[in-house]
Amino acid sequence: MNNGDLDYIFDNVNKKQISFEEIEESEYNITKQNFDFNKIYNFCKEHRVEIIFERDLQFHCFIDYKDGDGSYDAGLYAFNSLVNGISTYLRHKNE
Repeated sequence: MNNGDLDYIFDNVNKKQISFEEIEESEYNITKQNFDFNKIYNFCKEHRVEIIFERDLQFHCFIDYKDGDGSYDAGLYAFNSLVNGISTYLRHKNE
């Protein structure tokens, strides 16, 4: 499996070829790649970041939430959602 390759997961999850452990490992690798303590700490000082456990049984990362906004990431664990949500937010803001 290509760890951290979301296309692989999305292509195969509906085919039921991926185990929970593979998804968990992939999420771990993506989080590890995106983790930068100083970036996350400074970002959280400047933005309102909320991690909420939603009905889909995943943790969602909301940043500067306003009515109608969606989450920037959903993950199996709160920490993963935080790290990857901030990375997604920054990537979209810089496009």
